[in-house]
Amino acid sequence: ALSTTSEYEGKYSPKQNQHIVVCGAINYTGVLYFFKEFFHEIGHGRMKVVFLAPKEPDFELKSLLFQDPLLAPRTTYLVGSPLVRADLKRARLDVAKACFVLSNTY
Repeated sequence: ALSTTSEYEGKYSPKQNQHIVVCGAINYTGVLYFFKEFFHEIGHGRMKVVFLAPKEPDFELKSLLFQDPLLAPRTTYLVGSPLVRADLKRARLDVAKACFVLSNTY
């Protein structure tokens, strides 16, 4: 039987770690630039990042987020919309340290 659920439909469950939520135009180039800028700052090294995006990540984005040994343990990817209250609850925006909206570069 085929499953109709996606691994990206779950919810983020924060433990003791702090996290931020990133939404908007989630693509390889934007995420790569975001990580370079965000983790450049001292003190952000242990911060978890929850992506809230309208569609599942493509192959290139998956390889960046989940195969990099530094990023994979820090990254959660959820399919959803920042305009839907239930999706914001899944991303635990209520306890997030910040929310960033990435814009399309075109």
